[in-house]
Formats: sequence, C-alpha cells, structure tokens
Amino acid sequence: MEKRHRRKFSAEFKTKVVLEALKERNSLEEIACKHELHPNQITMWRKEFLAKASSVFSSESDALGEKKAQDAVIEKLYARIGQREVEIDWLKKNCSDPFHYTRDWQITSAFTTTSAFTSLSITKRLLQYICPQFPKACNR
Repeated sequence: MEKRHRRKFSAEFKTKVVLEALKERNSLEEIACKHELHPNQITMWRKEFLAKASSVFSSESDALGEKKAQDAVIEKLYARIGQREVEIDWLKKNCSDPFHYTRDWQITSAFTTTSAFTSLSITKRLLQYICPQFPKACNR
C-alpha cells in the first residue's frame, strides 16, 4: 500500500479556482472534478478569499495605524503587569508583620485603609493568598 502525500497548492492556483467558483458559470462539483479537488476545499478557499478581500484595498497607513494602536495597548498591559509584580513583591516583603498595635491597642495596617486599597489595587482574595493571617487579624 502506497502512502499518499498531502498536495500543496500555490496561491495562484487557489486564486484561479476561487475566481472560477465566484463567476458561477459552472457548479462547484464541475469545478472540483476539473481541478481534481473536493467541493468543500473550494468552499473553504472561497470563504478565506472573501474574508481577506478588503485588505487588498486598505492602504499601508491604515495598517500602520492599527499596528501603533496595538503596540500602545500592549505597552499599557506590560506596565500594568509590572505594577502588579511590584505590588505583590511589596506585599510578600511586608507580610511577615502586616499589623502592628498602637498605644491604644487599635489595629492599624497599611492594608485596612481604603486609600491603600485603591492606590495598590489590591483585592481581598489577593491578600488572603499572599498573607493567610490577614482575614483573621481583621476580624479582631
């Protein structure tokens, strides 16, 4: 039994077949028999061709603008990731003794003030993950 190898078609051949299918002078089955293809393959090529057809008429400046916008979004996300890493490192460093007592026996913490929560963007779940004694100390 001989092993069949997958056929590879050039872009020119695919374009020729798709344009022939778009003209609709012949049925898909006739075109498939003519080029020794399966009709589903022609349908897939036609869908891909039509999906990417608008890129032919777009200018390079549009593509460049989209690339710059994507780069700006990626830069913001990297900055946010870096900020989170710094916050987590700070929490890990200060987690050994996150609570200290004043002379009036009131618990004061860098974590209990709302300004600390908003400036560090820390959620309660993150604090519980990093510092397991945090919820217990808050309930006193």
